[in-house]
Amino acid sequence: MEKAFGRLQYECRRNAAFLEFLLPHDAGAFLGLSLTFTYMGEALGEDVFPKNFDFQMERMAADETPITLRSLEELSRPMRESLGLKHSHRLLPHLVDHIYAPLKKWVELDRLNRGGRKPQLERRLLINELARAAPDIIGEKASVATSGRFVNLCAGVMSACGLPVEGLEKAMPGIVKQFRIDKREKNGGGKK
Repeated sequence: MEKAFGRLQYECRRNAAFLEFLLPHDAGAFLGLSLTFTYMGEALGEDVFPKNFDFQMERMAADETPITLRSLEELSRPMRESLGLKHSHRLLPHLVDHIYAPLKKWVELDRLNRGGRKPQLERRLLINELARAAPDIIGEKASVATSGRFVNLCAGVMSACGLPVEGLEKAMPGIVKQFRIDKREKNGGGKK
């Protein structure tokens, strides 16, 4: 699957100038209906929220029409579909990039496996994400220590997610070290 998405990403980039003319209208409409205004705005680099949407909601409230998530989705349907039709050539590559990135990372992590016991990929990915978010959660960077606040955070989250906690202390230093290396490389090689 990772290879297929990699090829799709490659084709989207290779045909970027022609993608607008290659995608069927149905695909563009489906993209628009499937994505949120926030995501489409991120992909397009601009605010795409409808200007009159608040007014339409006020009209619904005045008509005593229940405002539910379903009614809001239905109300925004033509606008989202229109954005998908107009910008499918920019939305599809953005979506493919966001699907491909975690698949690629997962395969890269699996390649680190040099045999022996199978790595617990779920646990490895969760520790990696917790290391990224550690400053916001515990107020400090993830530590490579086998005890402390970060280990306690990971153990608590693992337990809450139903993942095994045993052996966590031994696995964490290597995962955190690799996280730091990846972060440095992503930020241009400087120390972060």
